[in-house]
Amino acid sequence: GRVYGYDNIEAVAPHIPVQPVEVSPMHRLQRRLREVLSRDLAFYEVYNYAFVGDALLTAVGLDPKDHIALANPLASDQNRMRTSLIPNLLKITGENLRFQKDFQCYELERTFAKVAQGPFEHDRLALAGIMTQKAWSKHSEPCFYALKGAIEDLFAQLPFAERLRFRPATAVPSWGHPGRTAQLFLGEQAIGTVGQVHPQVTENLGIKAIVGFFDLDVDALLACQSAEASFEKVQRYPTVPFDISMICDAKALIADVEDTIWNVDDKVKAVELFDVYVGDNIGPGKKSLAFKITFAASDHTLQPDEITDVQQRTMQALDNAGYKVRDGAA
Repeated sequence: GRVYGYDNIEAVAPHIPVQPVEVSPMHRLQRRLREVLSRDLAFYEVYNYAFVGDALLTAVGLDPKDHIALANPLASDQNRMRTSLIPNLLKITGENLRFQKDFQCYELERTFAKVAQGPFEHDRLALAGIMTQKAWSKHSEPCFYALKGAIEDLFAQLPFAERLRFRPATAVPSWGHPGRTAQLFLGEQAIGTVGQVHPQVTENLGIKAIVGFFDLDVDALLACQSAEASFEKVQRYPTVPFDISMICDAKALIADVEDTIWNVDDKVKAVELFDVYVGDNIGPGKKSLAFKITFAASDHTLQPDEITDVQQRTMQALDNAGYKVRDGAA
């Protein structure tokens, strides 16, 4: 450089490639969950300590001994690691009900199971929410359906290929109301529970309101997430509506009936339950379900013989599954 002359060397800025940091699938899913719940569904996001106390755990029906004990707790009511987000959410619900009667919140954080290998080796990311409304003070049925609707709205905006299913819970959490708690599935994967908080639990916590909850395993959600978003063309050809009603056992699951219809043909584009009837006209232990089914083809207009064929196969599939199609379905 001295021989050639520093002044003769042209100054050139170094070329440093700059690329955006790749967002992990888990962080992308967390961001989307928060966007939908906070922005679209008007839930408040809350942050609680990852600690719980023995009194709170006992009030919600959990055994404190099943939780990791802290050697140096911040306070006597924060002496154990949480295994669920629900207890702390119920606690703050009781505190907030003093100021407003309609309240809904959620938390997206980690929980910690008590395992022999250590406290942080089997931690899980969970999403839990609480909802209560003044209108539920006398009637409890709307509670479950309001939470069910919120979950359906949430999953409608998430990248999951499998359809969401609600089934009777095989293991009801200690704070769940038996008969009013359902288990959530994506395909065959169980991802959480939704339902009404047991009246005894709300009484233990001094909550004078009917409260609903949902509790989801975000790690399980991530395992079900579609690798890539899929897009379909806008339906260019006419759709054909088909209303059908059937009589089945009172304990028959609507999800099972819907699955039977979906599996008939790929021309089934939508299945919507619009009526449930229970009465003397159909006999004891029975109920009547009515669905609106939409048929269509993506590449041509369905011909009359095609429509008749798919309608007949739908009725036959329901009959084979034990659902008696009522006369007059059209």
